[in-house]
Amino acid sequence: MIITLYVKGSVYHPAIPAKAMLNYLYTLLFAETRLGLLRAGFDPMAGVVHADNQYRDSFVYDVMEPVRPYVDEWFVEYIKNHVFSKRDFYENKDGGVRLTLKLTPFLS
Repeated sequence: MIITLYVKGSVYHPAIPAKAMLNYLYTLLFAETRLGLLRAGFDPMAGVVHADNQYRDSFVYDVMEPVRPYVDEWFVEYIKNHVFSKRDFYENKDGGVRLTLKLTPFLS
C-alpha cells in the first residue's frame, strides 16, 4: 500500500486527513521528547544534527529522528484497520484539514 502525503497544502495546513493525523502524531512525539529531555537535564535547543536556531528545539528533532519510523509504522497499521467518518475531520476556511476531538484520543 502506498500512501501519498505530499499533496497541495503545507505542514501547517495539511490538505488531506492522513497528513493531518501524521502531523498530530509528530506533535505528540515532539512534546513527549522535549519533556523527557528537560527532565533528564538536556538543553532542547542544542542541536547536534539539526542546526542550532534561536527559536527551534533542534536537539528535540535530533532525538525524534530514530523514533519517526516507529510512529510511521504504527500510523500505517492504524489507518489500514480503522474506518473513518466525516465527523473525524473538518476543513478550515483556508482549506487545511484538522482533526476533531472525537479522533484525537485514539491517536494519543
